[in-house]
Amino acid sequence: MKKIWIIAFLGLSLVACKKDKSSSTQTNTPLSYEDKLVGSWDLTAIYYETEIPDFGGGAPIPVEDNGTNVSGEFNIIKDPNQVSYDYSFTASIPNPLTGGSFDAPVSQQASGTWTVASDNSAIYLKSGEETTTFKVMKNEADLQVFQTVIPYSVPILGTVEVTALITLTRQN
Repeated sequence: MKKIWIIAFLGLSLVACKKDKSSSTQTNTPLSYEDKLVGSWDLTAIYYETEIPDFGGGAPIPVEDNGTNVSGEFNIIKDPNQVSYDYSFTASIPNPLTGGSFDAPVSQQASGTWTVASDNSAIYLKSGEETTTFKVMKNEADLQVFQTVIPYSVPILGTVEVTALITLTRQN
């Protein structure tokens, strides 16, 4: 009877060991920071804010809103790190002279190379001699949210810097 218990105990020990070994080899490796960036992305939303000068000499007029007519895409490739983007949206700008507002179409497009800041806080897109910084607000497998500054040329006013929060979702 003792022999049966010893054999049963040894048999159970072997089965338990086999289960431990198989479960430890099936761990999922999470995507790296850069691997989450790579792919084709649709622009789904833009929130923008800036200030425009008051023609009457008063304080600048704050402007902030969600863009309308939002469209575009980002394509990010790794090894070599290549990027291209083309997006557009419409901003509503208050008209201090009339008290109303007017629509301002905004579009950006570029292609070049990309690098990531050492602390993963920003992506740098270099196109020719120009580098655009995209501060990373969210870096998820199917969602990217970046903050960037868009220079926008306004007649009479010159160039206005517009801070934009850009939301991208992965294309299927």
